Amino acid sequence: EEAGTHRVDGGVRSAVVSRLTTLPIDATIVTHGRFLVYRVERLCCAIACGDGIYETVTLDKAAEVRAYIWDSLTGMKAIDEPIEITVPENRTYGADTLSGNGDITIAFIGGSITEQQQWITPLKSYFNEKYSGRNVNYVVAGVGGTGTGLQQYRVYNDIISQNPDLVFIDPTINDSSWPYDVDASYENVVRQLLEANHQPAVIRVAFGRADGENWIKANEQHTSIDSYYGIKCINAAEFILENLADENNAEGFVWTADENYPNAKVLTKDGTHPTKEGGEYIADYIKSELEKDLGYISKLIQQPTAKTALCDEYKNAREISLKTAQFSDGWTVADKCPDKFHDGSFQTSTDGATVTVSFYGKGIAIYNYGGADGMDIAYSADNGAINGTVSSFVNGWDFNQAGSTRTIAFDTKGYHTVTFTAATKGNANESLIMGYFLVY
Repeated sequence: EEAGTHRVDGGVRSAVVSRLTTLPIDATIVTHGRFLVYRVERLCCAIACGDGIYETVTLDKAAEVRAYIWDSLTGMKAIDEPIEITVPENRTYGADTLSGNGDITIAFIGGSITEQQQWITPLKSYFNEKYSGRNVNYVVAGVGGTGTGLQQYRVYNDIISQNPDLVFIDPTINDSSWPYDVDASYENVVRQLLEANHQPAVIRVAFGRADGENWIKANEQHTSIDSYYGIKCINAAEFILENLADENNAEGFVWTADENYPNAKVLTKDGTHPTKEGGEYIADYIKSELEKDLGYISKLIQQPTAKTALCDEYKNAREISLKTAQFSDGWTVADKCPDKFHDGSFQTSTDGATVTVSFYGKGIAIYNYGGADGMDIAYSADNGAINGTVSSFVNGWDFNQAGSTRTIAFDTKGYHTVTFTAATKGNANESLIMGYFLVY
């Protein structure tokens, strides 16, 4: 009685839907519907019934798609043998594009060092010359103060949707200072790139900073994932440490200007973020590595399973548009961070203004713009089963920028409804500016 194209839980974009409402109904079986997902995007398909996802299935299980009915007594169950389907062998590879002809897209994802682009600008000139005669497009998706914990939610909308041929990932500094399992979040970023219909070549770039070597532990975790998927890392941090200015190398690198080494190469003003000159030094090293033909541009190893357990926990991490939510009075359309909030943003300064969203998953956070002027956010989930308050920006810095709140986690994956309420802190000029929901 009804057929059309539907969005299913943010992953599967296209499905044929047939709803049957005239079948005989008895005390045992009530037929709600049968779905056949026929078009697979991001190499992911879904088995669904009623109003949403029943199970998410990776490509290697795509041939097990079945028809389901709803049994009011025993729940979802299969009524047919598996429907044999063939997934087209249509994957293309950025490595092939780079070595061939036609347009090229090169993407960068990372934190503030990527957002400021001091190392990226000279690389653009390098690639424009290297691929002269071809149209080279660039995507820069840096968000200051954030590592792969946020990148795993952003990578599809910000990077994969642009069909890049080559992706540089900058995760090391921010992953070294955040309290989560960065090997799992980094792997989730990698696996999403791995499973893209147009799989890019991937290069990780490791940066360091002046205040010690705290990047080393994160780098070790990243390296274990790199090895699993065949990713090469250009370790700029290690290169800098090996070439710091000293009594034997007065013209080496210094993190900040040092009167003891007036002829040294100064990398930064603050010990972390490269200046224009510092970015050129780093880019020169990256270019020299790329010219060595060490296999940086290559296809990823198609690993069928994740290396880390938590990667599977977050494998469906994604951004959900605010347009799926219900807003109370007191909200207005904002134009904040259009380079990050691609689907627009909403803001309020009204204490008690609410936004309610329903989703399928196990956890939710808000990708927002906050800081010193950010309001707190009270939340109530699943009819009051979970309640609390989160800061509008987890870093709690004294300036405003894009970032994410702490995740609200549930015991089980399923359908959840959360109402967020803007809560004043009594400060002048405070507001709550939201860009996306982050769901896993």
